[in-house]
Amino acid sequence: MEGGKARNRRIGVREKTLAVPTLFDVLDNASQTPKVTVLPAKDRIWVLDINVLFDLIKHGRDRYQSAYRVFGAALAGRINVAVTSEFQRELARSKPSVGDDPIFELAAALPTLQLGDVNGLKSLADELHDLVFVEKGSKQASTVQALSDCRHVAESIKGNASAFITSDGPMLSARRDVRE
Repeated sequence: MEGGKARNRRIGVREKTLAVPTLFDVLDNASQTPKVTVLPAKDRIWVLDINVLFDLIKHGRDRYQSAYRVFGAALAGRINVAVTSEFQRELARSKPSVGDDPIFELAAALPTLQLGDVNGLKSLADELHDLVFVEKGSKQASTVQALSDCRHVAESIKGNASAFITSDGPMLSARRDVRE
């Protein structure tokens, strides 16, 4: 290959293509929405609420820097993040009806916490709902959002996650009660 004119050098380029799958081969064979599950491992999985993702992608939000640090730590390999199946359901409820949405596609590709035992999940979510919303006299009690928030936490507990990251006010206010 001819080099630059200033020094009139030749550049030798050698390339050998190996007969093994490449990253691009793997991606070409992937489904439209990759589904990855993360096996539960206490002290290493942080489960994200959908509002944390929105805090990250909407730069002007108050909690942008916090969400940025969480995602940065995940990308650097310091923590593992996952979402719950309730996150995926909530995402589907909020998906725009027209056109492609790259944020939806990104969120749908996040690893989903795998639950080995779902027995008692609904009763745990109901117990959390009573504790966080009903006993506190919250106006949000029995709303779709309140029930969804409790399902997130119940799945995180059942999946042995070390943390559930949210910016939901009632859930944060009741965090001590939930831990007990």
